[in-house]
Amino acid sequence: MPLGSAGGWDRAGLGVIVPEPGHVIPVPPAEWQRGPGTKWLVPPGPTGLTDAARLRDALARTPLGGGYA
Repeated sequence: MPLGSAGGWDRAGLGVIVPEPGHVIPVPPAEWQRGPGTKWLVPPGPTGLTDAARLRDALARTPLGGGYA
């Protein structure tokens, strides 16, 4: 997805916070899929990037996104 793909999202409705430029966001290694702590429910693909449309759909189904049941 091109840079800015999430530009039109309702970030507040999804519970998304956009950090300031230069802010470091820790991301667990792709192999962290089990156990306690930060881990991937679905590991990233070979590029390490997430499709913006799939990410938006997943965020909408979280408690902050309001679609979680």
